[in-house]
Amino acid sequence: MSRFFAATSVLLLAACTTNDGPGIGVLDSRFVVPAFLDVGEAAAGDSHAFTIPLTSEFGAGTLFQVDVLNLEDEVFFWAGDPVTIASQESADIPFVFEPTGEANSRAIVTFLIRGDGDAEGQVELVVRGRGVSLNVARWPAILDFGPVVETRSRVREVTVANDSLLPVNIIEADLDGDGFSLEEVMPVTVPAGQTIELDIRYTAADSLSSEGDLILTLQDGTQLAPVVVRANDCTGGSASLYDNDTDGWTSCAGDCDDAQPNVNPAAPEIADGRDNDCDGQIDEGTTAFDDDGDGFTEQQGDCNDSAFTVNPGRTELLGDGIDNDCDGVADLGSDDIDGDGYSPVAGDCDDRNASIRPGAAELADGSDNNCNSVVDEGTRLYDDDGDGFCESVQDACSDGAQGGDCADGTGLNSANVYPGAPEIADGIDNDCDGNVDEGTAQGDDDGDGFSEAGGDCNDSNANIHPGRFEVRGNNIDDDCDANTPD
Repeated sequence: MSRFFAATSVLLLAACTTNDGPGIGVLDSRFVVPAFLDVGEAAAGDSHAFTIPLTSEFGAGTLFQVDVLNLEDEVFFWAGDPVTIASQESADIPFVFEPTGEANSRAIVTFLIRGDGDAEGQVELVVRGRGVSLNVARWPAILDFGPVVETRSRVREVTVANDSLLPVNIIEADLDGDGFSLEEVMPVTVPAGQTIELDIRYTAADSLSSEGDLILTLQDGTQLAPVVVRANDCTGGSASLYDNDTDGWTSCAGDCDDAQPNVNPAAPEIADGRDNDCDGQIDEGTTAFDDDGDGFTEQQGDCNDSAFTVNPGRTELLGDGIDNDCDGVADLGSDDIDGDGYSPVAGDCDDRNASIRPGAAELADGSDNNCNSVVDEGTRLYDDDGDGFCESVQDACSDGAQGGDCADGTGLNSANVYPGAPEIADGIDNDCDGNVDEGTAQGDDDGDGFSEAGGDCNDSNANIHPGRFEVRGNNIDDDCDANTPD
């Protein structure tokens, strides 16, 4: 294919004869082209094919040479091979319009026709076209799949929006990263003024984090800014994706079942067959668990599941003031007034109240139920982690602490959790306001769907985030791609 007009030839053969024989001196206007041709719009850097119709009204059986001269713009190219035009017939001469930028282009195309001897003539026309810039955006900048269980798959979408006057072809999609795949087959066309969704699938081979890039290439060779794809990365991911049950704890912060709001490191253990407090044990501290390891749970008759020497299989020891065999009688009834299995000799600190004895469950009642000299520990009325707050909202804390603590255990990071605590990017609702990691790089503070970790370059302005169309001339990086075009 020739890429220039000057010194280019099209051979035209008038096959039919008329009274005009070969050897004429001047070729007149019996070669006809339109006076003006608008070839329309083409994307800058793209190729737009068009044809110029040329009609032979000459009848002589003469071999004519036609030179095509480009007099102005270097964006129009002849794209054909020699053609033959019979008398009274036409041929479409192929050309290509390849604009280099966003501008109007104009050229005068002159066909210089030569016959036998000195015979020659010219026909010309004006061609015009418009180069149009492609305005294509993709979002999000970071596509986070969140937690995906091993061997399971999850599909999320990348949106591609075409704000151009012309359709855009995505000719190539380069996607790397373990476990990620593109569902669509390239090329894909995005109609002018419309958006499409590209489905990305992640299949987890294991529980390890995975990250890669998706790079989309348009028909003019432009590559859109990469989309970062990640999965199973609660450290770098958006906090909201890793707190699905909205209990204030992400899996990164120790939530061992992010589908159950009553399961997290601050949750109380209950007899439900789950590890509610995420410590690796199930139902410990409840009536369904053998806490002292003597082979009996409270549901199986253990009357003190904190003492290995007390259970239904033990032999009663006289003189120790304890109901060793859990038959309801301590030392054959001696000095156990409240019948709770413990006499004052065995450490019962209130032998008039059966709910108070060594090994009893501590209740939020202002009493030392288990006789360890501490009141209400482990309940909502006591500051168990020493941060100055207990869990109670309405009732006063027994130890003088303030109320409202949403994580008052002794486990992971609980001392960093209380009303008014500084929020940090740790996957925990540190300040007990119901939000996780707000005000940090992991939180979406302006509510536009993007956190700073997710690519938002201004998380205090909902009109600025990855996926926005760039507004020219406002000196703002609207789409967070580090460019502010004029």
